[in-house]
Amino acid sequence: MIVTTPPAFVYAGYTFNLTAYVDDDEGIVQVRIYYIDIEGVLWTANMSQLWTDVNGIGWYIFTVPAQSWKGIVSYFVWARDTSDLTNKTGWYDIDVILPPYIVWGYVFPSHDDQVVIGAMVIVRNNVTNDSVITIAGAGGRYSVDLAKFSSGYVDDQDLTVFAIDVDLRWYGMSYGTIDILRYITSPQLPPDVLDSGGDPYHRIDVLLTEIGEFTYVLVPMLMAMTIFVLFRRRKKNGLTVKE
Repeated sequence: MIVTTPPAFVYAGYTFNLTAYVDDDEGIVQVRIYYIDIEGVLWTANMSQLWTDVNGIGWYIFTVPAQSWKGIVSYFVWARDTSDLTNKTGWYDIDVILPPYIVWGYVFPSHDDQVVIGAMVIVRNNVTNDSVITIAGAGGRYSVDLAKFSSGYVDDQDLTVFAIDVDLRWYGMSYGTIDILRYITSPQLPPDVLDSGGDPYHRIDVLLTEIGEFTYVLVPMLMAMTIFVLFRRRKKNGLTVKE
């Protein structure tokens, strides 16, 4: 009998352990794992004894190398006993996802220091053209996780954050660059987040300016056209609307 339970998901860039409990009437000689990485390459290796009795019955472990990107890792476990009989599990799939990268900030009007509640915020990856739309909530704060982008994220990609208020009278843009190590080492935490948990927190505030008389109609029209185009491209570029 072989029992193994895969994790629900693992993060790209980190090694992870797979374990199996192997039982037999006589004794276990060998336990191997077969797995297919995110690139579709099949690997096999002996699993190490984690905790077993003198007959080799018990727990075995194997550390899967870090995967470079998101995808699926599939595996099964095979065992052979002292009578040279073999058994194996079925295939198991493990989701490999990107670690969180939190972009957040406040939306301010330029004429005072009051935050803007309810402003629409679009965070865009300038390299992949992937975008997410969210709303500045209580306290005028927005927050998105770049790991939710269908195209993911990598270091040094430039970001644009666009915001416009609910009355379509104030708008603004800010910019940033993804820097994983910097914001893991020195995360810019929101006031109500006491511990980053090892995740990068990247603050990008947006300062709104009043739309001039000439652009009072033009900017909302451009904004509507932008949203329309983004939704038309959502299947291709992975637009996400965050509720």
